[in-house]
Amino acid sequence: MLARLFAIFLFLFATALPGHAINIRWDFSLDTGNFWTAERRLVLDYAAQQFAGYTLTTPDWSAFEPYVKFEVNLEDPITPDAVWQEMFPQNQTLTIYVGASDLGERTLGMAMIPESRYTILDERGAGFGEALQSTNTNTVFQPYVGLLYATTRYTFYSGLDDTVPAEEFDLFSMVVHELGHILGIGMSNAWYAHVVDGRFMGENVLSIIGAEGLELTGEDFAHLPEGYNMGKGAAGHRFYFSEVEYAILRDLGYQSIPEPSAAWLVPGGAALLYRRRFARRR
Repeated sequence: MLARLFAIFLFLFATALPGHAINIRWDFSLDTGNFWTAERRLVLDYAAQQFAGYTLTTPDWSAFEPYVKFEVNLEDPITPDAVWQEMFPQNQTLTIYVGASDLGERTLGMAMIPESRYTILDERGAGFGEALQSTNTNTVFQPYVGLLYATTRYTFYSGLDDTVPAEEFDLFSMVVHELGHILGIGMSNAWYAHVVDGRFMGENVLSIIGAEGLELTGEDFAHLPEGYNMGKGAAGHRFYFSEVEYAILRDLGYQSIPEPSAAWLVPGGAALLYRRRFARRR
């Protein structure tokens, strides 16, 4: 009897969730060098859990399947040649293609999102363009696909705990940073709609830090100051998302799931438009 009541409670609890928690699906088809070992894939999942308390809503892609596909020109970090990758969007899912290569000096990771390039294979794909445009407006960003590369030049700490060796960079911090970009920080219309004179002026952020807003860094104002995860990385340190960075997500149109719900979710666990890199510092 107790088990049945508990099951009913879980059902009611789940149906009360305000939308769909962000569901990230990792695709390893571009990981030709087998960088993402079993241990490092656990880091990917742990990083994804940091965003389990927020909803992801996308257009109903199933209305167009299997008649619409993406042909995204993904920049190959190793050579100037392009890698053409077919991508089929999935409902309420953010598919991220992961790989690794030498990204050059002072770069630990790189994030990309595709521009609006797609192929309609059938007249039943009519209306897809409008659905696609609705994913990136001045008030909301709804990512459906991205690419995340790690560098092979530097040594990463691949553990799940916080004991990052002084001479190594934290893989978890890098992945969370790049996920922040793929979710729209420094990469979306909604982000730049809140940028005024080099400061982020979103309502949720202002409620935390005050009316002057959050000073941004970089020529394109796509990063936060040092000390934040969305700032520069540093050897020997782990950077979690801060209260301010989660507030940025709310300003980009994400809705937070009430804390108890998030607590249940976590254990359950390309012509290019923009490219963002996670820079290192000693």
